Amino acid sequence: MKATTTMNSPLLLVLLSLFLWMGVIVSLVSSEETTPLSGAVSFEDDDSPDSDTTASDSATVSATTIESNSLESTVITFPSVLPPIKRSFVGALMHETFHVLEECVDTQNEYTLLQVVAPPNTTTVPSHHHEGYDEYIKVLEGVFHTTIGGVNRSFTEGESFVFPREVSHVWWTGPTDDDADTTTILLKLQPCHDGFHESIEMHANMPVGWKQHDGLVKDFFTTAVLYNLGGTIIEGGPWYEQLLLWIFRRLAQTNKGQRMRDDLRQQFLYHQSSSETETTTGGEGEINNIFHDSKKEEL
Repeated sequence: MKATTTMNSPLLLVLLSLFLWMGVIVSLVSSEETTPLSGAVSFEDDDSPDSDTTASDSATVSATTIESNSLESTVITFPSVLPPIKRSFVGALMHETFHVLEECVDTQNEYTLLQVVAPPNTTTVPSHHHEGYDEYIKVLEGVFHTTIGGVNRSFTEGESFVFPREVSHVWWTGPTDDDADTTTILLKLQPCHDGFHESIEMHANMPVGWKQHDGLVKDFFTTAVLYNLGGTIIEGGPWYEQLLLWIFRRLAQTNKGQRMRDDLRQQFLYHQSSSETETTTGGEGEINNIFHDSKKEEL
């Protein structure tokens, strides 16, 4: 009997420590006043594209929506002429290249428009959904594989489809004959949700010292803020993983979480692109460019 007690005592200590930490986290969450975060994140920017390059010039294409495991025909509009690229970055985890075309401030909060170039053998995060927006996708190049609401389907160049909000989905790109082959898509989030690409961009721009060897962020609170900002809800997994993700969202909604979100934006979002600098008057663009270049050198 004494031997059994000795063997189980480390396990009891671990369980006790776990519950104590959970109590501390719950206390932290409950002690902070929470303010609902807006699903649409916008920035005041004087360099918005002209109306000639926005949604007014749009092409209508047919697409596939999958709801309740049934295929339905729907209509999606994409710009017939793509706006100039505002800025670009490469994701730290899956190494996709993101070209930011239009954000909330450019479309009167109607939609966010991105062009994404994914390398071969890219796999997205586990099964997930988005609560606040639909993802409208048009394949510009390559093959884009999906599972939407339990239905598997691959889309090729020229085809369009929807990841509806609240519907579970995953996507991936397969191996190709040429390792240089990529899959390029046009991604439209509606209503707009700049937090989707901002969370990936901030993570990409963080210095190496902020990340683990696998690319994940070391700091617990920073991870919580990025996860909540993106608007992606990861599904499945053990109960303790789901509990951790719930804690992430709660922490990010505290006053401390929102202050950290604003600080991360100041440090790791580079809004001034080279193309915008050329059209900026009065030298303001040069000042911004110097600031961003020096910030990148510090990282």
